[in-house]
Amino acid sequence: VFRLERSNASSVLVIANVTSPALYDNYTCFANNSLGAAHSTVHVTGRPSRPAFTSAPLSGRDSGYLLEWRLESQSPITAYDLRFRRVDAGDSERWQHVRVEPSAPANESPLRSDRFVLENLAKDGNYEVVLEAQNAFGSTLSEVFSFVTSDASSVVSCVAFWTTCVFASALVWRR
Repeated sequence: VFRLERSNASSVLVIANVTSPALYDNYTCFANNSLGAAHSTVHVTGRPSRPAFTSAPLSGRDSGYLLEWRLESQSPITAYDLRFRRVDAGDSERWQHVRVEPSAPANESPLRSDRFVLENLAKDGNYEVVLEAQNAFGSTLSEVFSFVTSDASSVVSCVAFWTTCVFASALVWRR
């Protein structure tokens, strides 16, 4: 499981196939030479990695959104806690919670991806979402992800509007 790889200028400790909870721990490297001493610690955990959203920020649907993400977890994901809110309705709305059951993994790989469709959203609404992935060793929270619900015709109008604004703005600055 442990392997030390050495070259002329460095040494690397490789901890391969970290599937046993007995290996989840803090590992500290100490080094010293004629110029001084240093150390660094790495925490190896069984918790899932931070979920990363892979969805486009523009939905293409006027009242729904397909949210997709990926992460890494050595042990099976037991649940996802999805929180979302609309942020353009005056004061930001309260976070709404949805418990999402994970889909069955296609293979034994620790790389995992999943998806969930949010329905009954406001047309042309701006939303924020966070996702907490849970497994037997704990949970990890994603960064906040923002998206907009809009059908294709609104997208074209929006692009045309912003192109016009940018062009007009460029003319103003050149006077």
